[in-house]
Amino acid sequence: MNSINQDDVTHIEYRTLFIICKYCFIISILIIPISIVVFFSWPLYPDNILDVMMENKLGGVFSLDFIYFIGTFVSIPITLLYYLTTKKINKSLSLLALTIGFIGLVSLYASRPVLEMARLSEIYKNAEPGALKNELETISLVLMLFFKGTAFNIHYILGNLSLLISSFLMLRNKYYSKSIAYTGIITIVLSFTYFIPVVGVYITTVSVAGYIVWWILMILKLRNYSGIKI
Repeated sequence: MNSINQDDVTHIEYRTLFIICKYCFIISILIIPISIVVFFSWPLYPDNILDVMMENKLGGVFSLDFIYFIGTFVSIPITLLYYLTTKKINKSLSLLALTIGFIGLVSLYASRPVLEMARLSEIYKNAEPGALKNELETISLVLMLFFKGTAFNIHYILGNLSLLISSFLMLRNKYYSKSIAYTGIITIVLSFTYFIPVVGVYITTVSVAGYIVWWILMILKLRNYSGIKI
């Protein structure tokens, strides 16, 4: 009688999640070219955001980084996948990665008052010129601070730290190839250069290519999960 290892049990019990994650990786890759097109159509965080949203509500929403908002949403099952596939290596660290990963994901939504800004633009549109409009413009400037404020930085740091922990655990997990683990580590290290003054933003863009490679490798890893039939 053939023995069944823990990886096999995990794959059987959570097969549907593995399938969902495969498509989440595909969506994540597709989001990148879409983000580039959106960026050139509606540049991020314009100073006249209320005017932009008055003229084109959809364009205004996209200029508030709504694509990234969606990308973070599809990261939820992926974060859970990393936990389930690495917990046998070090349950404490994998649980820590899962916890701070979810905190990071939730923090992103706290830093993106998109609906509030959309509602504010409606009030601004119907307001008479004068003190009220000036007050609304001031409020919009305050709301824009959230997009790069405390919640966003918590999201960025904890999210990447979670992925870094998972990547190191992958090195010790036979389920993942060394190429998957090292691609994850290099990509996340590049992502952390975001905090280096001046050049950090430019170095961080290189991590985009790293994410694409990482996600493709994960898709290939999950390619056999094409249905929920066991």
